[in-house]
Amino acid sequence: MVQYSHSQLDRGIRCRSDGNPKLQALCDASDKPDPKDGKGTMGVVGFLYDMPIFAKATKAPRVGMSSTHCEYMAETEC
Repeated sequence: MVQYSHSQLDRGIRCRSDGNPKLQALCDASDKPDPKDGKGTMGVVGFLYDMPIFAKATKAPRVGMSSTHCEYMAETEC
């Protein structure tokens, strides 16, 4: 991703007013535990006018008891 972005320096990212004006947010989580602390990973990304405005990837705040629990923790973070 970094290599592609660097190769497109002259193009940039365009935010257009005819894009989707509604804030959209996506999230996902993994219930595969880290052997050190038992916590899974999760990520969130938000879009406005079809342009990403925030993104975050982190460990879950606590150990998930199921895949559903992990997904709800990611949704809460989002």
